[in-house]
Amino acid sequence: MLFLKLFLIFLFHLAVASSSFTDLHSRLAAAHAANCAVHTVTVTCTGRNVLPQSSSISKDKRDYRFDNNSKAFHGALNEHNFQDYVSMQWLSLRYNKLTTVGAKSFRHSWQLATIDLSFNSIKKLPATLFRNNTALKHFYCSNNLLTTIDQHIFQGLTMLTHVRLQNNRLAVVHPQAFASIVSLQELYLEQNRLETAYWYALSSFSLEY
Repeated sequence: MLFLKLFLIFLFHLAVASSSFTDLHSRLAAAHAANCAVHTVTVTCTGRNVLPQSSSISKDKRDYRFDNNSKAFHGALNEHNFQDYVSMQWLSLRYNKLTTVGAKSFRHSWQLATIDLSFNSIKKLPATLFRNNTALKHFYCSNNLLTTIDQHIFQGLTMLTHVRLQNNRLAVVHPQAFASIVSLQELYLEQNRLETAYWYALSSFSLEY
């Protein structure tokens, strides 16, 4: 009987300790989010290892930097990360060890003008990634592991002026992928694996490569 009582007491203290640890983890995460640098129109959470959907982060600003938060993203972006960021116009997600980007990752942020996904490990970009981002002007995805660019990924982005895809593993880029971008001014594709035929086809654009 005494052994049973001692065992029950042990389980009680173990449950209390576990609850306290969970509460401490939540408070530490909130503290990290609260320590994000907040300015008039900018929120910088670089190196805070906090997810964008944290309730402690103001979501009514214009510019957001979530660089170097790989422990928070666990290699993937999805539509829940930025579903409340309807006013966001500028987003940086560099150095997060991202490997996948969900097709609806930016669907709620229709005012986005700049997206920077550089210095990750992204292998593929969904064809419908920018379906709701018709205000996009700058897209940066250099230093990743991309092997191809879908023919339709930039359709409807009539305001897009800058695309940077250098230092990937691109072997195939359909020339029509950029044909509908009437405002395109700069296209960076160096340090890839493109064949000469593709470079020749792309040379019809008056762009910087």
